Amino acid sequence: GKVLVTLRYYPISNKLIVDLIQVKDVVEGRQSYDVFLTAELLQNCKILEKYETISKRLASITYFKQTMEFNVPFALFYSKDVNLLIKAYQDTKKADKIGHFVIGPQGSSAGVQHWRRVFNVPNTSFSAWHTLTSTTSFIK
Repeated sequence: GKVLVTLRYYPISNKLIVDLIQVKDVVEGRQSYDVFLTAELLQNCKILEKYETISKRLASITYFKQTMEFNVPFALFYSKDVNLLIKAYQDTKKADKIGHFVIGPQGSSAGVQHWRRVFNVPNTSFSAWHTLTSTTSFIK
């Protein structure tokens, strides 16, 4: 599956704005459940801030359109240990994880590029599709 994310950074207020716009192609043939997303700002794999979307019924394209605001001093941008982790969950009692992706220095090439663009051109919105992966190489 894929998640459309828009990022903006405001250096004067040290705010990273994360818009979780939509999810598509999550799981074929299993569209009768609800999903939700979490966004976590991590430093050295420790959660600094965490937000969760409301739960939505999964369709071929599911719109969330939810905005989250993180406090990110500009100096943290240069740290290789600060990343934004997005996770998708099936909304069950156990909150079964569907997948995740990382935006930041430890992310895929798309995640690294999205992170750099936002901080190199502040006060500007950048949107990108990110692919969910079910691997646990970054964090469980």
